[in-house]
Amino acid sequence: MSPNTPFIPEQSLILKNIIFKRNDFTINIPSFSLPLGVTALVGSSGCGKTTILRLIAGLERPNSGSIAIDKKIVTDIEKNIFIPAQKRNIGYVFQTPRLLAHLNVMANIALKPSHSNAQKQHQEEIIERLGITRLLNKATGGLSGGEAQRVALARALITKPRILLMDEPLSAIDPKGKDELLEFFAQILPKLKVPIIYVTHSLEEAGRLAKDFAMMSDGKIINTGDAPSVLSHRHGERGDGIASVLSGKIIKKENDGLVTIAIGKQEVQIFGQDLEIGSNVSLHLWARDIILAKKTPKDISARNSLSGIISEIIELQNGLVEVRVMIESEPDNLVSAIVMARTIKEMQLISARPITLLFKSAAVQKINDIGNLLL
Repeated sequence: MSPNTPFIPEQSLILKNIIFKRNDFTINIPSFSLPLGVTALVGSSGCGKTTILRLIAGLERPNSGSIAIDKKIVTDIEKNIFIPAQKRNIGYVFQTPRLLAHLNVMANIALKPSHSNAQKQHQEEIIERLGITRLLNKATGGLSGGEAQRVALARALITKPRILLMDEPLSAIDPKGKDELLEFFAQILPKLKVPIIYVTHSLEEAGRLAKDFAMMSDGKIINTGDAPSVLSHRHGERGDGIASVLSGKIIKKENDGLVTIAIGKQEVQIFGQDLEIGSNVSLHLWARDIILAKKTPKDISARNSLSGIISEIIELQNGLVEVRVMIESEPDNLVSAIVMARTIKEMQLISARPITLLFKSAAVQKINDIGNLLL
Protein backbone atom coordinates (compact mmCIF):
# COMPACT_ATOMS: atom_id res chain seq x y z
CA MET A 1 0.00 0.00 0.00
CA SER A 2 1.27 3.46 -0.85
CA PRO A 3 2.39 5.57 2.15
CA ASN A 4 -0.02 8.26 1.03
CA THR A 5 -3.02 5.94 0.87
CA PRO A 6 -5.44 6.65 3.74
CA PHE A 7 -6.00 3.57 5.88
CA ILE A 8 -9.20 4.93 7.47
CA PRO A 9 -12.20 5.79 5.22
CA GLU A 10 -13.51 9.36 5.08
CA GLN A 11 -16.27 10.16 7.58
CA SER A 12 -18.21 13.14 8.96
CA LEU A 13 -19.72 14.35 12.25
CA ILE A 14 -22.71 16.61 12.89
CA LEU A 15 -24.25 17.70 16.21
CA LYS A 16 -27.61 19.52 16.28
CA ASN A 17 -29.56 21.13 19.12
CA ILE A 18 -27.65 19.25 21.83
CA ILE A 19 -28.76 20.01 25.39
CA PHE A 20 -27.17 18.14 28.29
CA LYS A 21 -27.79 19.07 31.93
CA ARG A 22 -26.06 17.85 35.05
CA ASN A 23 -26.67 19.62 38.34
CA ASP A 24 -26.05 23.33 37.65
CA PHE A 25 -24.03 22.77 34.45
CA THR A 26 -25.53 22.78 30.94
CA ILE A 27 -24.08 21.87 27.56
CA ASN A 28 -25.84 23.81 24.81
CA ILE A 29 -24.71 23.14 21.22
CA PRO A 30 -27.23 24.39 18.61
CA SER A 31 -25.06 23.28 15.67
CA PHE A 32 -21.56 21.87 15.32
CA SER A 33 -19.98 19.95 12.45
CA LEU A 34 -16.45 18.69 11.98
CA PRO A 35 -14.37 18.58 8.80
CA LEU A 36 -11.91 15.80 8.13
CA GLY A 37 -8.62 16.11 9.96
CA VAL A 38 -7.77 17.43 13.39
CA THR A 39 -9.95 19.96 15.18
CA ALA A 40 -8.51 21.23 18.46
CA LEU A 41 -11.20 21.69 21.11
CA VAL A 42 -9.86 24.28 23.55
CA GLY A 43 -11.20 26.14 26.56
CA SER A 44 -10.77 26.48 30.31
CA SER A 45 -11.09 23.55 32.71
CA GLY A 46 -14.69 22.61 33.40
CA CYS A 47 -16.12 24.26 30.27
CA GLY A 48 -17.45 20.95 28.92
CA LYS A 49 -14.81 19.66 26.49
CA THR A 50 -14.67 16.10 27.84
CA THR A 51 -18.46 16.00 28.15
CA ILE A 52 -18.74 16.75 24.42
CA LEU A 53 -16.51 13.75 23.68
CA ARG A 54 -18.56 11.52 25.97
CA LEU A 55 -21.81 12.61 24.28
CA ILE A 56 -20.37 11.79 20.85
CA ALA A 57 -19.06 8.44 22.08
CA GLY A 58 -22.39 7.48 23.63
CA LEU A 59 -21.01 7.47 27.17
CA GLU A 60 -23.49 10.22 28.06
CA ARG A 61 -27.05 10.69 26.85
CA PRO A 62 -28.18 14.27 26.08
CA ASN A 63 -31.53 15.66 27.21
CA SER A 64 -32.31 16.62 23.62
CA GLY A 65 -30.75 16.88 20.17
CA SER A 66 -29.13 14.61 17.60
CA ILE A 67 -25.69 13.34 16.60
CA ALA A 68 -24.84 11.90 13.19
CA ILE A 69 -21.60 10.11 12.35
CA ASP A 70 -20.90 9.38 8.69
CA LYS A 71 -24.51 10.31 7.85
CA LYS A 72 -25.81 7.73 10.33
CA ILE A 73 -27.89 8.94 13.28
CA VAL A 74 -26.41 7.57 16.50
CA THR A 75 -28.37 9.85 18.84
CA ASP A 76 -31.77 11.43 18.29
CA ILE A 77 -33.65 11.97 21.53
CA GLU A 78 -36.85 13.15 19.85
CA LYS A 79 -36.96 9.94 17.77
CA ASN A 80 -35.85 7.77 20.70
CA ILE A 81 -32.61 6.73 18.94
CA PHE A 82 -29.56 6.08 21.10
CA ILE A 83 -27.01 3.61 19.77
CA PRO A 84 -24.84 2.18 22.60
CA ALA A 85 -21.22 3.25 22.81
CA GLN A 86 -19.85 -0.19 21.88
CA LYS A 87 -21.82 -0.13 18.60
CA ARG A 88 -20.78 3.36 17.43
CA ASN A 89 -17.33 2.29 16.20
CA ILE A 90 -15.60 5.32 17.66
CA GLY A 91 -11.90 5.47 18.54
CA TYR A 92 -11.28 7.04 21.95
CA VAL A 93 -7.82 7.88 23.35
CA PHE A 94 -7.99 9.00 26.98
CA GLN A 95 -5.61 11.08 29.12
CA THR A 96 -4.16 7.82 30.43
CA PRO A 97 -3.81 4.76 28.14
CA ARG A 98 -6.09 2.49 30.25
CA LEU A 99 -4.28 -0.66 29.12
CA LEU A 100 -5.02 -3.99 30.79
CA ALA A 101 -1.97 -4.87 32.89
CA HIS A 102 -2.54 -8.65 32.77
CA LEU A 103 -2.43 -8.69 28.95
CA ASN A 104 0.50 -7.99 26.62
CA VAL A 105 0.44 -5.29 23.95
CA MET A 106 -0.94 -7.56 21.23
CA ALA A 107 -3.86 -8.61 23.43
CA ASN A 108 -4.58 -5.00 24.46
CA ILE A 109 -4.85 -4.02 20.81
CA ALA A 110 -7.10 -7.07 20.36
CA LEU A 111 -5.19 -8.36 17.35
CA LYS A 112 -6.61 -11.60 16.01
CA PRO A 113 -5.61 -13.84 13.11
CA SER A 114 -7.41 -12.59 10.04
CA HIS A 115 -8.48 -14.65 7.04
CA SER A 116 -9.06 -11.42 5.10
CA ASN A 117 -6.03 -10.08 3.26
CA ALA A 118 -7.44 -6.55 3.51
CA GLN A 119 -7.92 -6.79 7.27
CA LYS A 120 -4.50 -8.35 7.77
CA GLN A 121 -2.91 -5.57 5.70
CA HIS A 122 -4.82 -2.96 7.72
CA GLN A 123 -3.56 -4.40 11.02
CA GLU A 124 0.02 -4.63 9.79
CA GLU A 125 -0.05 -1.07 8.47
CA ILE A 126 -1.30 0.37 11.75
CA ILE A 127 1.34 -1.51 13.75
CA GLU A 128 4.07 -0.41 11.36
CA ARG A 129 2.98 3.23 11.14
CA LEU A 130 2.66 3.54 14.91
CA GLY A 131 6.09 1.96 15.41
CA ILE A 132 4.99 -0.69 17.90
CA THR A 133 5.99 -3.92 16.13
CA ARG A 134 8.75 -4.61 18.65
CA LEU A 135 6.31 -4.10 21.53
CA LEU A 136 3.64 -6.64 20.56
CA ASN A 137 4.76 -9.38 22.95
CA LYS A 138 5.81 -7.00 25.71
CA ALA A 139 3.96 -6.63 29.01
CA THR A 140 2.21 -3.28 29.28
CA GLY A 141 3.80 -2.61 32.68
CA GLY A 142 7.18 -2.18 31.00
CA LEU A 143 6.05 0.50 28.53
CA SER A 144 6.99 4.16 28.73
CA GLY A 145 4.20 6.72 28.77
CA GLY A 146 4.72 7.49 25.09
CA GLU A 147 4.79 3.81 24.10
CA ALA A 148 1.62 3.16 26.07
CA GLN A 149 -0.22 5.98 24.29
CA ARG A 150 0.92 4.63 20.91
CA VAL A 151 -0.60 1.30 21.89
CA ALA A 152 -3.78 3.08 22.98
CA LEU A 153 -3.93 4.84 19.60
CA ALA A 154 -3.43 1.52 17.80
CA ARG A 155 -6.29 0.02 19.80
CA ALA A 156 -8.49 2.97 18.80
CA LEU A 157 -7.64 2.66 15.08
CA ILE A 158 -7.65 -1.09 14.58
CA THR A 159 -11.43 -1.23 14.04
CA LYS A 160 -11.40 1.51 11.36
CA PRO A 161 -13.36 4.00 13.52
CA ARG A 162 -15.80 6.52 12.10
CA ILE A 163 -14.29 9.25 14.27
CA LEU A 164 -11.32 9.60 16.62
CA LEU A 165 -11.67 11.33 19.99
CA MET A 166 -8.49 12.31 21.86
CA ASP A 167 -8.84 13.71 25.36
CA GLU A 168 -5.56 15.40 26.39
CA PRO A 169 -3.49 12.32 25.45
CA LEU A 170 -0.19 14.01 26.32
CA SER A 171 -1.16 15.40 29.73
CA ALA A 172 0.18 12.47 31.77
CA ILE A 173 3.49 12.06 29.89
CA ASP A 174 6.89 13.38 31.00
CA PRO A 175 8.31 16.36 29.03
CA LYS A 176 10.76 14.31 26.94
CA GLY A 177 8.18 11.68 26.06
CA LYS A 178 5.62 14.41 25.36
CA ASP A 179 7.88 16.08 22.79
CA GLU A 180 8.53 12.75 21.05
CA LEU A 181 4.86 11.76 21.00
CA LEU A 182 3.78 15.22 19.83
CA GLU A 183 6.17 14.90 16.87
CA PHE A 184 4.74 11.46 16.18
CA PHE A 185 1.14 12.71 16.34
CA ALA A 186 2.03 15.55 13.94
CA GLN A 187 3.16 12.96 11.40
CA ILE A 188 0.41 10.37 11.79
CA LEU A 189 -2.85 12.23 12.58
CA PRO A 190 -3.11 14.14 9.26
CA LYS A 191 -3.10 10.79 7.44
CA LEU A 192 -6.27 9.63 9.19
CA LYS A 193 -9.16 10.57 6.93
CA VAL A 194 -11.68 10.88 9.75
CA PRO A 195 -12.85 13.77 11.91
CA ILE A 196 -10.54 14.00 14.93
CA ILE A 197 -11.41 16.01 18.02
CA TYR A 198 -8.27 16.75 20.00
CA VAL A 199 -8.88 18.20 23.46
CA THR A 200 -5.92 20.09 24.94
CA HIS A 201 -5.02 22.98 27.22
CA SER A 202 -1.76 23.58 25.36
CA LEU A 203 -1.95 26.18 22.59
CA GLU A 204 1.42 25.08 21.24
CA GLU A 205 0.23 21.47 21.13
CA ALA A 206 -3.01 22.48 19.40
CA GLY A 207 -1.20 24.69 16.91
CA ARG A 208 1.20 21.89 16.03
CA LEU A 209 -1.54 19.36 15.28
CA ALA A 210 -4.73 21.13 14.27
CA LYS A 211 -5.84 23.08 11.22
CA ASP A 212 -9.27 23.81 12.67
CA PHE A 213 -10.14 25.08 16.15
CA ALA A 214 -13.25 25.19 18.31
CA MET A 215 -13.36 27.34 21.46
CA MET A 216 -15.62 26.32 24.35
CA SER A 217 -16.82 28.42 27.27
CA ASP A 218 -19.47 27.57 29.89
CA GLY A 219 -20.89 24.63 27.96
CA LYS A 220 -21.08 26.43 24.61
CA ILE A 221 -18.93 26.40 21.49
CA ILE A 222 -18.39 30.11 21.07
CA ASN A 223 -16.12 30.20 18.02
CA THR A 224 -14.79 27.93 15.28
CA GLY A 225 -12.27 28.44 12.49
CA ASP A 226 -8.50 28.66 12.08
CA ALA A 227 -6.13 29.45 14.95
CA PRO A 228 -5.86 33.26 14.63
CA SER A 229 -9.61 33.77 14.29
CA VAL A 230 -10.46 31.49 17.22
CA LEU A 231 -7.62 32.25 19.62
CA SER A 232 -7.92 36.01 19.08
CA HIS A 233 -11.19 35.70 20.93
CA ARG A 234 -12.98 38.59 22.57
CA HIS A 235 -15.78 37.01 24.54
CA GLY A 236 -16.69 37.84 28.12
CA GLU A 237 -17.89 41.23 29.29
CA ARG A 238 -15.48 41.24 32.27
CA GLY A 239 -12.42 40.95 30.04
CA ASP A 240 -11.40 37.53 31.38
CA GLY A 241 -11.72 35.85 27.98
CA ILE A 242 -10.00 38.45 25.83
CA ALA A 243 -6.80 37.48 24.03
CA SER A 244 -4.86 38.28 20.87
CA VAL A 245 -2.59 36.52 18.38
CA LEU A 246 0.50 38.18 16.90
CA SER A 247 2.31 36.77 13.87
CA GLY A 248 6.06 37.09 13.37
CA LYS A 249 9.29 35.42 12.21
CA ILE A 250 12.24 34.08 14.20
CA ILE A 251 15.33 36.17 13.39
CA LYS A 252 17.74 35.30 16.21
CA LYS A 253 18.34 32.52 18.72
CA GLU A 254 20.54 32.66 21.83
CA ASN A 255 22.36 29.79 23.51
CA ASP A 256 20.04 29.99 26.52
CA GLY A 257 16.98 29.39 24.34
CA LEU A 258 15.90 33.02 24.10
CA VAL A 259 14.67 33.82 20.58
CA THR A 260 14.04 37.17 18.92
CA ILE A 261 10.90 37.50 16.83
CA ALA A 262 10.34 40.21 14.23
CA ILE A 263 6.85 41.73 14.33
CA GLY A 264 7.10 43.93 11.27
CA LYS A 265 10.01 46.28 12.03
CA GLN A 266 9.77 45.68 15.77
CA GLU A 267 11.10 42.83 17.89
CA VAL A 268 10.01 40.76 20.89
CA GLN A 269 11.82 38.04 22.80
CA ILE A 270 10.52 34.77 24.25
CA PHE A 271 11.95 31.41 25.23
CA GLY A 272 11.63 28.87 22.43
CA GLN A 273 14.35 26.24 22.28
CA ASP A 274 12.39 24.26 19.69
CA LEU A 275 12.04 27.22 17.30
CA GLU A 276 14.41 27.74 14.39
CA ILE A 277 15.66 30.92 12.70
CA GLY A 278 13.52 31.78 9.68
CA SER A 279 10.42 29.95 10.89
CA ASN A 280 7.07 31.67 11.35
CA VAL A 281 5.38 31.73 14.72
CA SER A 282 2.15 33.00 16.21
CA LEU A 283 2.12 34.39 19.74
CA HIS A 284 -0.91 34.21 22.03
CA LEU A 285 -1.30 37.08 24.52
CA TRP A 286 -3.96 37.46 27.20
CA ALA A 287 -5.26 41.02 27.43
CA ARG A 288 -4.94 40.93 31.22
CA ASP A 289 -1.14 40.45 30.93
CA ILE A 290 -0.49 43.62 28.90
CA ILE A 291 0.50 47.00 30.37
CA LEU A 292 -0.05 50.27 28.49
CA ALA A 293 2.52 53.08 28.54
CA LYS A 294 2.84 56.39 26.71
CA LYS A 295 6.55 55.73 26.36
CA THR A 296 8.80 52.76 27.06
CA PRO A 297 10.03 52.85 30.68
CA LYS A 298 13.55 51.80 31.64
CA ASP A 299 14.74 49.24 34.20
CA ILE A 300 11.64 47.03 34.33
CA SER A 301 11.41 43.24 34.29
CA ALA A 302 9.12 43.04 31.25
CA ARG A 303 11.44 42.34 28.29
CA ASN A 304 8.99 43.19 25.54
CA SER A 305 7.52 46.41 24.24
CA LEU A 306 5.60 47.05 21.04
CA SER A 307 4.53 50.42 19.70
CA GLY A 308 1.19 50.85 18.01
CA ILE A 309 -1.85 53.04 17.46
CA ILE A 310 -5.04 52.83 19.52
CA SER A 311 -7.74 51.68 17.11
CA GLU A 312 -10.69 51.30 19.48
CA ILE A 313 -11.69 51.74 23.14
CA ILE A 314 -14.54 49.54 24.38
CA GLU A 315 -16.27 49.83 27.77
CA LEU A 316 -16.77 46.54 29.62
CA GLN A 317 -18.47 45.77 32.92
CA ASN A 318 -17.14 46.40 36.43
CA GLY A 319 -15.26 49.58 35.52
CA LEU A 320 -13.00 47.87 32.95
CA VAL A 321 -12.14 48.95 29.42
CA GLU A 322 -10.69 47.04 26.45
CA VAL A 323 -8.12 49.00 24.47
CA ARG A 324 -7.38 47.61 21.00
CA VAL A 325 -4.01 48.53 19.54
CA MET A 326 -2.89 48.04 15.94
CA ILE A 327 0.77 47.08 15.56
CA GLU A 328 2.71 48.14 12.43
CA SER A 329 -0.56 49.35 10.81
CA GLU A 330 -1.47 45.70 10.23
CA PRO A 331 -5.14 44.84 10.95
CA ASP A 332 -4.11 41.21 11.55
CA ASN A 333 -1.77 42.34 14.34
CA LEU A 334 -4.44 43.79 16.59
CA VAL A 335 -3.68 43.45 20.31
CA SER A 336 -6.11 44.02 23.17
CA ALA A 337 -5.29 45.21 26.68
CA ILE A 338 -7.62 45.46 29.68
CA VAL A 339 -7.35 48.54 31.95
CA MET A 340 -9.55 50.31 34.48
CA ALA A 341 -11.89 53.00 33.17
CA ARG A 342 -10.17 55.62 35.32
CA THR A 343 -6.87 54.71 33.62
CA ILE A 344 -8.33 55.89 30.31
CA LYS A 345 -9.04 59.30 31.86
CA GLU A 346 -5.77 59.57 33.76
CA MET A 347 -3.65 58.66 30.71
CA GLN A 348 -5.95 60.61 28.35
CA LEU A 349 -6.18 57.67 25.96
CA ILE A 350 -8.15 58.22 22.77
CA SER A 351 -8.40 56.50 19.39
CA ALA A 352 -5.58 57.12 16.87
CA ARG A 353 -3.12 58.02 19.64
CA PRO A 354 0.27 56.23 19.77
CA ILE A 355 0.72 53.80 22.66
CA THR A 356 3.27 51.24 23.86
CA LEU A 357 2.41 47.69 24.96
CA LEU A 358 4.56 46.06 27.66
CA PHE A 359 4.50 42.35 28.51
CA LYS A 360 6.75 39.69 30.00
CA SER A 361 8.19 36.84 27.94
CA ALA A 362 6.54 34.44 30.39
CA ALA A 363 3.12 35.88 29.47
CA VAL A 364 3.46 34.66 25.86
CA GLN A 365 2.25 31.28 24.63
CA LYS A 366 3.72 30.34 21.27
CA ILE A 367 1.87 28.51 18.52
CA ASN A 368 4.27 27.09 15.95
CA ASP A 369 3.60 27.62 12.28
CA ILE A 370 4.41 24.16 10.95
CA GLY A 371 3.96 23.98 7.19
CA ASN A 372 1.98 27.23 7.10
CA LEU A 373 -0.44 25.65 9.58
CA LEU A 374 -1.68 28.94 10.92
CA LEU A 375 -1.51 31.09 7.80
